[in-house]
Amino acid sequence: MALTKIHNSNIGESFTEMYGLLMEDDHSYGWSTNLKVQHTDGGADAISKAEYDAMLDVFWASAGYGFSIENGHFIITI
Repeated sequence: MALTKIHNSNIGESFTEMYGLLMEDDHSYGWSTNLKVQHTDGGADAISKAEYDAMLDVFWASAGYGFSIENGHFIITI
């Protein structure tokens, strides 16, 4: 399996984390039921190309963001 390692030198000093949004079938219903946030642990963790390709959206930011869903709204807390 080919892994994509995210290095800080590739994305600049201001952005130390890659976040990606995934929909998962975490109950084996046959359809996606759960929103998951995948991240690279400040650039330390590698992800596969398949994991990257499965992401609904990808964004770069500083490490340490918090995520929640309230009243159907996706919220990112800095």
